Amino acid sequence: MPLDWALRYAPILSAIRERRPQTILEVGSGPHGVAYYLRDRRVVGTDIIFGERPLPNLRAVLAS
Repeated sequence: MPLDWALRYAPILSAIRERRPQTILEVGSGPHGVAYYLRDRRVVGTDIIFGERPLPNLRAVLAS
């Protein structure tokens, strides 16, 4: 993943690791999103198109 993605997700990942939510929903995730950085967690991601195969830990839901 590009460095700008890592910088974008850094505060989100910090909050997730601190609060330890049971579920994670990312709106506009694309095929990777925050799931790329949370390989040990299941993430539900929504987007209007995924373009490529989502990561195994990302449950992709088409939505607008």
